[in-house]
Amino acid sequence: MNWKIIQNFPEADLERSWRECLLHADYPTHYTAPEYFLEPFWADKRPFAALALDGGEVTGVVTGLHTGTQIVCGLPVRPQVCQRKDADRRQVSKALSHGLLEAAKGQADLITLYTWTEMEGFQPEGYSARECGGEKGLLCST
Repeated sequence: MNWKIIQNFPEADLERSWRECLLHADYPTHYTAPEYFLEPFWADKRPFAALALDGGEVTGVVTGLHTGTQIVCGLPVRPQVCQRKDADRRQVSKALSHGLLEAAKGQADLITLYTWTEMEGFQPEGYSARECGGEKGLLCST
């Protein structure tokens, strides 16, 4: 499984695959959809998406913002990550973890990712996790 970082609204084929992923995902939201890049509030925060890809098909999505020396992906009440229910969740989250590290490389010292589901592929890659007010969250250092 691979990953891809994008910083703009995706081209047609990738958009189609992304939307297909959302149809079969846990907790899909506006913040995990391609429209994330159309949100005017993010304009000066360098929004990005890391997509997990299996054979060219999107199997997971995480979106985030660069905020100084941090990358922030969501809030405790609003995760910005989802995975296909029928995909290998460990492999999807591992690919997303590598994508976030690529997005942070040379630009961020801390990655904060909030999630409501297990992301088993993150901790073996060096990320740490803790509960945030009863919600699962990952606090990740690069």
